[in-house]
Amino acid sequence: MKSTLTFLIAFFAMTTVVLADDDLATLKSGKPVVKDISTSSKSETQLTFLVKAKPEKIWDVLVDYEKYPEFMPIEKVQIRSKAKDTEVVFIQPEAPPLIDISYEIRRHYDKDDWKITFEKVSGKIKSINGSWKLESYDSHYTKVVYITNVDIGIPVPGFVKDYFSKGSLYRMAEAVKKRVESRGKWKKK
Repeated sequence: MKSTLTFLIAFFAMTTVVLADDDLATLKSGKPVVKDISTSSKSETQLTFLVKAKPEKIWDVLVDYEKYPEFMPIEKVQIRSKAKDTEVVFIQPEAPPLIDISYEIRRHYDKDDWKITFEKVSGKIKSINGSWKLESYDSHYTKVVYITNVDIGIPVPGFVKDYFSKGSLYRMAEAVKKRVESRGKWKKK
């Protein structure tokens, strides 16, 4: 019951920031936009980028978690359990040597709304939750919105946190975009 309540709070707390005209110009130029979403009760980061593909092509890449190490900044993935619209997934992100920030998340799939939500089940970090949302942008592009809230559980200076979190978001946007637009052939080096 507690995990269901936590999920529902996280699910309904996810908000999409409306982008300003200069942000839309950045998106149209092919670059991602990263925004901090802070309120009195939460602090999240939103990544928005455009992919030249229909939502279903992007969806197929996002739900194929076992292939993430081929193109995302992730070293290892293991599917722990699967149900119709839910998976529990172990993730070991790329990290400096001797640093373990592995965790398990529960992912919920809503293909009718092109939305994936996730929350931490267990792991080395204190908390992580967020969502992926796909929105048709025009006849050729889909807007991808990724919102996340990560707390690693130890105090970290803001500039260090920004360097790692925002840097990884830009790499993730590039990875998803290249993977989808190459029809699943692009792999990281």
